[in-house]
Amino acid sequence: MTRSKYDFTLETSGRSVLDDEVFDALYEAGCDDALMGRFLGGDCLGFTREAGSYCAAVRTAIEDVHSVPGVRVTRVVNECKDADFGAAFTAAVNKVLTSPTKCPDLPGANERIELRRIWEMTGKEPSSSAPG
Repeated sequence: MTRSKYDFTLETSGRSVLDDEVFDALYEAGCDDALMGRFLGGDCLGFTREAGSYCAAVRTAIEDVHSVPGVRVTRVVNECKDADFGAAFTAAVNKVLTSPTKCPDLPGANERIELRRIWEMTGKEPSSSAPG
């Protein structure tokens, strides 16, 4: 499978990604391909992630962030210059992140699989304990 690099940003809530302990835990969890910071008062991670698809890149990044206790993804921002690229998937993910009671349907099989995985992740109770 051909792998490409995809640019996107994950906005987060909970413990600050700039806290040294959280920063280190995110790095160890696989977020070594992200720039971590604050924008307009909120924490975010700007990714350039290599994956087989945009959908897989977003899903694996969300998994990595959610593996760190006390940090949750609240929104995905697609950084692709082509406004249509990944727009439906990004919108569906954001809907799942804000209201995980129902998983939206998408036309592509791969998109549906990745969205379903994200939806299943959001059903888990977030942990508030400290990492590591």
